[in-house]
Amino acid sequence: PLLGVNLGRVGFLTEIEAPDALELVPRYLRDGYAWMDERHMLQAQARTADGMSEPVHLLNDAVVGRGATAHIARIEVRVNAAELTTYQADAVIVSTATGSTAYGLSAGGPILYPHSMDMAVTPVATHGDLDAPVVLPRDATVELTLKSVNDGTLTIDGYVDLPLSPGDTAVVTASPHQARFLRFGSR
Repeated sequence: PLLGVNLGRVGFLTEIEAPDALELVPRYLRDGYAWMDERHMLQAQARTADGMSEPVHLLNDAVVGRGATAHIARIEVRVNAAELTTYQADAVIVSTATGSTAYGLSAGGPILYPHSMDMAVTPVATHGDLDAPVVLPRDATVELTLKSVNDGTLTIDGYVDLPLSPGDTAVVTASPHQARFLRFGSR
């Protein structure tokens, strides 16, 4: 399990502050002090002309968006192989319940219950008819295909960037893994 220590200012998913860590960590490791908070994860892969990338497991979100140029991206979204829509937007976010209160929320997405196994698809700064987020069940396969003439990027949890060329697809599915956090207090 993970025990979040806040080393910065915001401290999402952290339990203790850095100055208190040496004193408090042993308490969290004692039986009966903390409880296990299990969070659903997703995995994302890029399907390109070169084949499928290795899956990257994520706690928050996978984002397909425009690349270095400030042009609008056209992103086709398919759910279980059926076309949902093609967004004209800066990006499309696929988030877990944990990630629903991060980038997805700032883009107008829903807040999912923390232990929900659902995922949310949220477009960012859309130009078109469908701009509402969509909540999907855990077993859905979401494919985001870059239909733009410019390159794009698949960003995973804000730190893994995979380049996408026109026609490339990001595939997002449930991960076989869960994130486990040590928590104190109410469930």
